[in-house]
Amino acid sequence: MTVRHKTYNLTSTPTFLDICVDAGKDRRGMTIVFNTDKLSNDTTMIGDSTVTATDFGLHLDADVSFVMAGNFTQDDKFYARAKTTSAVLHVDRKSTRLNSSHTDISRMPS
Repeated sequence: MTVRHKTYNLTSTPTFLDICVDAGKDRRGMTIVFNTDKLSNDTTMIGDSTVTATDFGLHLDADVSFVMAGNFTQDDKFYARAKTTSAVLHVDRKSTRLNSSHTDISRMPS
């Protein structure tokens, strides 16, 4: 399993989360974990477009995790910002797809 970790220091200005940029066009079996820093005193807001105060998808308080699993590609874009002043967001992308080094092993004798 490949894991990519990135930390974002957020302000009230939307930040593009480039977590899927190198994922390629056909990336099946990926988990993305959003984790807010326990010392953050501001709500982190995450969305799929440039975020405004009224148009936002997900609100995370300090020391909260949110997990998304699915088929993500480089075309999936996520943005985040601090609700008021500043926040720290940790993002992990884990590939759960089997690569070519994995082979199917039959449990039945031939």
